[in-house]
Amino acid sequence: MRLELTSASKYHAGMLIVADMHVHLYACFDLHQAFNCAISNLNHLAGEAGKDSGTARGGAVAKFLFLTERSDCHFFRDIRSGRMLLPGMKVTRMPDESVLLIEWQEADAFYLVAGRQIVTAERLEILALGTDRDFASGLPASDTISSIAESGAIPVLNWAFGKWWFRRGRVVSELLDRVALRETLSVCDISLRPRGYPEPSLMKKARSDGFRIIAGSDPLPLPAEERLIGTYGVALSGDLNLDDPLKSFWQLLKKGSRAAEIVGRRSSVVEFVTRTLKLNLRF
Repeated sequence: MRLELTSASKYHAGMLIVADMHVHLYACFDLHQAFNCAISNLNHLAGEAGKDSGTARGGAVAKFLFLTERSDCHFFRDIRSGRMLLPGMKVTRMPDESVLLIEWQEADAFYLVAGRQIVTAERLEILALGTDRDFASGLPASDTISSIAESGAIPVLNWAFGKWWFRRGRVVSELLDRVALRETLSVCDISLRPRGYPEPSLMKKARSDGFRIIAGSDPLPLPAEERLIGTYGVALSGDLNLDDPLKSFWQLLKKGSRAAEIVGRRSSVVEFVTRTLKLNLRF
């Protein structure tokens, strides 16, 4: 579906919205394949969400990819500035500088949202969604979250295998005990958590305490991992302001911890082992 940015269609009521909220782009990726796969995968998520939602299938769907770039990656910055060209795609700069509308051969479109991934002093992963600002790494997690929130971006505590255990697990638990963070901090699940692996106890705690649970594909820096973009994420429905889509999206998400439905698929146990082994062998 093509999103037309005209004053007459500034608001689109009752849209189905699907979003992969943890997306990496790496130099080893084929960007055209990445975005082509993303559109196809997000369309599949929309079909999955439409089966059980009140949104009629075949209606308007808005698609979002939330970048979570590492300190050594600046794809959003390069695409927005025109330093990186995307032949066959139309890139529209939105009033919000952290959002781009990317149209694929005028046949489909998605919003690309800037974002950063920060590694804290405890070696936890914190995401800053809706910003292309660089944040200092190596600071305590609580300070990193505060810095992101103060900048106006969306702080997210990301799950990663083995990183919520023992000493770091206690840090996560302490963060989740802070009632004041429930309005600002979200918790992200990722596709690498294998199917059949029980929901981590701290994620259960976050859910029961009212933290927003979101999800994303979190592709690894390996060739062909770009095909996973858009396979895991969230779906929600509501009115979307096409002139300010990120603000609309976030307002809908903030309606409650259950406002977003987790959709898509995570890795099988075999896929988890294979992906992890390839990553470890790479280093």
